[in-house]
Amino acid sequence: PEFGPNGETIGVISMARDITERKMAETLLRKREEEMRTLLDKSPDIIVSYDRDCRRVFSNRAHEMMGDKPRSITVGKTPLEDWVAPTGPEQAEYFMTRLRSIMETGQDEEWDIKWTDSDGQPVCYALRGQPEFDADGRIVGAMTFARDISARVRAEQAMLAREREFRS
Repeated sequence: PEFGPNGETIGVISMARDITERKMAETLLRKREEEMRTLLDKSPDIIVSYDRDCRRVFSNRAHEMMGDKPRSITVGKTPLEDWVAPTGPEQAEYFMTRLRSIMETGQDEEWDIKWTDSDGQPVCYALRGQPEFDADGRIVGAMTFARDISARVRAEQAMLAREREFRS
């Protein structure tokens, strides 16, 4: 309100700011974020993002399906607190070591995680980890991508076995 000399209201002062552009940008950003999450969730590869303390910040549906646990349980935990692969704690410790190395060096790393399933068949995931940077170029975490290469590993083992049989 605008007051006169006697304290009575004599008018109203108002200001307006056009926020159309900002609202449109926010809508576009939300749309792009939703598109990105959909793409990540549809990937057959396991995609997980970690913060500097190696806590999961994001995991996609493939990660959820592999561990047979909802994201609400695994996000916010470190691999040591909740290791989804059916391997021992030494694999989780090794994984954490690799994550820390990625965040310390800023360099991508690749490695495999292997185990044997209940049928005695080899299971193998090829992993790639890479640092995540903020707008100022500081490392704020790491992202990992894991691809199931078990079929290829089994085929290679079968081929080596046939070759050994042939040679003997």
